[in-house]
Amino acid sequence: MRQLLISIWLIAVLFTLQGSWADSEVSANSNSLTPSASATSLAELERKLELLVEKIEEQASVLARQQLEIEALREALSLRSDPPAVDAQPFAAETPEAPLEPTADWTSLHPFIASSDGHFKIEFGGRALLDYRAYESGVLPPNSFFLRRARFKVEGQLFEHYEFEVETELTDSETPLRDGFVIVNYHPGIQVRVGQFKIPFSQEEMRSTKYLEFVENSSVNHLVPGRSPGLQLYGVWLDGRVEYQTGLFNGLGKLTPNTSDTPEFYFRTHLTPFPASGLWREFSFGGAYGRGHHRGGESVAGITASKSAIFFEPVPINGHVERVNAEFSWLHSNWSVRGEFDRSLQARERLGFGGSDLPPVVGNGYVIQGTYLLTGETKTEREIRPRSPFLTAGGGLGAWELAFRYEAIRIDDSIAPNRHQAYTLGVNWWPTRFVRLSSNFILERFGDPRRAARPGKKDSFSLLSRMQVIF
Repeated sequence: MRQLLISIWLIAVLFTLQGSWADSEVSANSNSLTPSASATSLAELERKLELLVEKIEEQASVLARQQLEIEALREALSLRSDPPAVDAQPFAAETPEAPLEPTADWTSLHPFIASSDGHFKIEFGGRALLDYRAYESGVLPPNSFFLRRARFKVEGQLFEHYEFEVETELTDSETPLRDGFVIVNYHPGIQVRVGQFKIPFSQEEMRSTKYLEFVENSSVNHLVPGRSPGLQLYGVWLDGRVEYQTGLFNGLGKLTPNTSDTPEFYFRTHLTPFPASGLWREFSFGGAYGRGHHRGGESVAGITASKSAIFFEPVPINGHVERVNAEFSWLHSNWSVRGEFDRSLQARERLGFGGSDLPPVVGNGYVIQGTYLLTGETKTEREIRPRSPFLTAGGGLGAWELAFRYEAIRIDDSIAPNRHQAYTLGVNWWPTRFVRLSSNFILERFGDPRRAARPGKKDSFSLLSRMQVIF
């Protein structure tokens, strides 16, 4: 801009000087100039004027380019110094995220607390079992009331693929923990459980006692392992028709460490092969196998179903342990039939004279049972829901069930074997789904009268009753 002003000023001065000089020259020499000289002077002035115009145009072009560069520089400086413009509309429309409100309810069997997004859920449950046992007179235990179980359980879900459970027994001051494990379940066919829980062996052992049809498990149940720390892989396939569990365990009881370098291995499978309709819809069968090694310890004990006597005292064992199981279950409408065979072999290596091996302790037993719901409720694997709960509108009677069980077991150490049989007739009454009252009448027989419930007599009679409350 400054160059343009200077150029215009120079042009104005030049024209002024030229005009003055021309006037004076014309006036002074008007008489002496010829026409040809005047024409020459005029042509020279026109040429100079054209040169000045070209110079002005060139300066104007330079000035325009510099003006564009200045505008670009201003824009760049403005973008660098000023904060970017922010559209306030999205922030005005956005509302703060509401905090997740937990929900609590008791819509099913257990009370629970859960987050509103479904990522966290905790359920609380428990049961209390009050028993009364009556035996024949003799050396049998005295008739008595006692609290058989008082359990409290917490189980829950973390996000979508993790579960946990902790269950304690309040009547056991030495080892109150019953179950304590974590489950990883990214696929129903391949799930992982780690912690302490029941070893997968025997359907009678795998079922919770709160769903059993009898006051106590059969005497055959003492041949199978119970709870133990371990790691398990399990799952279901084909819409639940194929079920399996396999894992490694200490195998020596609750919270008990292993005594050898080799954990016990177990595998169990259960199949429901028939279509989901008709008479055989809930017929299933399966089996299990287990093998391990014990460094010292004691064999299985022979304990009666009535808990009245020990008909086979445990003996020392050492070496490999092997267990085999076969089982079936058939539920239909308001009745059920179940059966099971269990075998246990416990070696007694280097326990004889001079470090020789003794014959193993072999236990074989089987049990078969049947139930029938007199009031017509549907038989399931879980608690019974009465059609008409007791003392409700319409005079409900609750749910009534008859049950029968036969069991036989023989334990042989090749020195002092013994066998036991029991016939149990049971009655179950559910006033509501949360309460069950049971009575079992048991007739027991022993192979060796000297180690019977009443020494010298092969038979004994017992009455077991229970009131169970679950939540």
